[in-house]
Amino acid sequence: MDEGHKGSGGEAWRKYRDALGATGFTFEYSATFGQALSAARNDPLTAEYGKAIIFDYSYRYFYGDGFGKDFRILNLKKETQADKTDTLLLGNLLSFYEQLRLYEEQADALRPYNLEKPLWVFVGSTVNAVYTENKQPRSDVFIEPHGMLHAKAYIHDEKARLHERLPALAQEIEKRSGRQDIALDSYIISATPFDDLRRRYDDGKWDMEKFAQKHILFRERNEVYDYIKKLVGG
Repeated sequence: MDEGHKGSGGEAWRKYRDALGATGFTFEYSATFGQALSAARNDPLTAEYGKAIIFDYSYRYFYGDGFGKDFRILNLKKETQADKTDTLLLGNLLSFYEQLRLYEEQADALRPYNLEKPLWVFVGSTVNAVYTENKQPRSDVFIEPHGMLHAKAYIHDEKARLHERLPALAQEIEKRSGRQDIALDSYIISATPFDDLRRRYDDGKWDMEKFAQKHILFRERNEVYDYIKKLVGG
């Protein structure tokens, strides 16, 4: 069970865990058990975990061994002026440009590390699953930037096939909510170029149109193929 430290924040999570392991046992993983337990200030919980640790690999050592991430969090206050937001976005853009340039100019040196082309991803903390805009029903689309060098055949690829299951989920939500304007969809934006992926994926005979039919798009924009238009146009 990954992110095991979340069990220190309340009883609901632990009840689910106990139910799942009622007839056996569970392995829990986390790099921040120590910090979570200190924050919880729960002596019985500390005692429970204290006698059940198999391997102590806290974040300090996890990071020191090269498995952590280097990051900075820059939070803007709500009253921040627009120019401050623009400055922050510009900083992100320059950082992204630097990564792309290194990826392209140092391709030979980076190849042994099997790195995918860098992505710039915007992440929101909330999602409006159902809403109306200008009195017109709108749909929510799940988009995942996704390296696919080691992807499975399509029939076994649950992420790629998510779009097949979403219409039924939308209908179920409509039944429960009493609404009739719900539409859900999903796409994978492949970080792996088409020429690299087509020889590896499924039977090796897919063209770009077949990938598009299966909601797998490539980051290419030209007169013949524009993934943004395919994404927006469905």
